[in-house]
Amino acid sequence: MIRSYRTLILSLMLMVIIVPASATGDLGNTTGIEIRDIYSDIESCDLTIRSSVMLQDLSMQTKLVHEEETLDVQTIHLGEVLADSISIRVITWDPNDTDNGAYRVYASLLSGNEEICNSTHAFVHGTQVLPVITIDSLISNSEGISALITPHRSVLMDIDYMLVDGSQVIYTKRDEMVPIHTQPLAVQQQWNTLLANEHQYNGRIKVHLYDPIETTIASTMPFSSRDDARITDVYKDEIGASATIVGGSQVPFNGSIRFTVLDDNSRTIESLTRTVPTLLTEDDETAEAIWGQTLPVGIYRLIIDVIGNDDDILDSKETIIDVEETTTISNNDTATGANGEQDADTIPGFMIVQTLAILLITTFFLLKRKK
Repeated sequence: MIRSYRTLILSLMLMVIIVPASATGDLGNTTGIEIRDIYSDIESCDLTIRSSVMLQDLSMQTKLVHEEETLDVQTIHLGEVLADSISIRVITWDPNDTDNGAYRVYASLLSGNEEICNSTHAFVHGTQVLPVITIDSLISNSEGISALITPHRSVLMDIDYMLVDGSQVIYTKRDEMVPIHTQPLAVQQQWNTLLANEHQYNGRIKVHLYDPIETTIASTMPFSSRDDARITDVYKDEIGASATIVGGSQVPFNGSIRFTVLDDNSRTIESLTRTVPTLLTEDDETAEAIWGQTLPVGIYRLIIDVIGNDDDILDSKETIIDVEETTTISNNDTATGANGEQDADTIPGFMIVQTLAILLITTFFLLKRKK
């Protein structure tokens, strides 16, 4: 009995010693930077770095380990980290082994060859448990990201939309408490940041579930950015034409619109190019063109091309300009016939005045006689 009491007392003393030591170790991390919110699956990993100080010449090393075997090592040069900043980095795994089982990610921040902080994350790959939701389709482009999420039961979820440039997340947006029931749900998010033309990006979506257990599912889709604009409305006649175009990309559109008129022999008789103000997604502008001379009677083909930043045609519309003959009747033609004689069906203006005067005089005398 005495031995049991001694053992209990020793255990309590060790707890008193060890727990404060652990707490002191956490509080003793004075580097001012840490790795938080790690997520990983067998294909990719994203890590959130929070820093309260400015540090320079930093790098991050991540390792993917399965059954004590290192399957992949990725090193990212971070450069300068600003004070009071939060950044998210994304890496792509390329392991030779993708067996089912438990995996672990080891992440370290290095200043030169010195490790200043680290963190770990564990996940299971290849589980046979049916997930609550699946991301069945994902499209990302210069306008935004869209996904189709299929539920296997009703659930609430948080959705993160990420735009990734290289390894850095340059735009993120979260939709919270999104309900999904029995039917697939289409979700989308527009990039609210400018993109560079002809640049490689990744669109990434993460779905967070908290019921029945906390879990996260992610999917990534690469795309090459490009400017875009489309024609929505056209007006044309024998004098000129106009076209309204709408931007469809977060790459600034700095192109132009070309109006080309062809006759019935496919010969170009008018070709005018007009620039438009810079367009982004959902911005619209109207460009106008006036022909050098009024088009004669006939049927013409009008081609309107939207020319992009790289002189490529982003959209094109073909239509017809039908110029009909119009009849103009002069005053002399109305008053006289072909032989110069007065038309029997027309009454000159002075005859109308005389007729009205006669009617008024007649009426006056009739009223006077009755009195």
